Amino acid sequence: SVTGNNIRNAGFGISLWSTAQMDAVTISANTIAIAQVARGTANSWGIATFPGEGINGDFSNLVITGNVVVFEQESASRAIIGSANYGIGLQALGNITNTMVFGNEIVRAPVRGIAIGILDGRFGTSRVSVAHNRIIDAGSTFSAGASWYSAAISLQGNLSSIDVVRNRLDFLSSPFIGRYSYWSFENGFTFTNVVVAENNATAVEGAPTNGLTASVIQTYPPQGAIGPQ
Repeated sequence: SVTGNNIRNAGFGISLWSTAQMDAVTISANTIAIAQVARGTANSWGIATFPGEGINGDFSNLVITGNVVVFEQESASRAIIGSANYGIGLQALGNITNTMVFGNEIVRAPVRGIAIGILDGRFGTSRVSVAHNRIIDAGSTFSAGASWYSAAISLQGNLSSIDVVRNRLDFLSSPFIGRYSYWSFENGFTFTNVVVAENNATAVEGAPTNGLTASVIQTYPPQGAIGPQ
């Protein structure tokens, strides 16, 4: 387990590496302050599975809970790599299964608050629950190049049995900065039993856009109604 650490002035917080199989790891009660502007990092994250070519191991039974990830305030346009830029990221060149992300707080993520899945057809993400997280001012970058997929929670790639439920998304900036509350990309991939429901999104000014694609289930089905897992 990785528990109770106070990480400051980081470009990247906690990175999980798997070259074969990582199983049964808990990341909990850590406080992570990301200084992405001062460091000039084009991409950054608080807690993430490492998405590097050649590091092609699988992940299973991860628990990410009770962590606080705070990003430095962005104030001007700069070079951003949006594809690997998030508070918590489950993206890897490997399969990810049986994972829980719950009860975390993510503040001012420049592009995405929580990112699930990777755009690589060789791999899949399955049986993941994202619940009871609070995400504040996701997509707070001023860089236009990342805005088309800036979101509090994003879903992409081959996904099955994914629950995104009872999270709170607050957009407090005035004027509104950001774009999507939820965003998904499934073109060329397979979504099976992907549920995004019973979440609460608020904004002081303006409103985020719901960018979910058609196959995402947005009303939580009754027990036993979503079919085989």
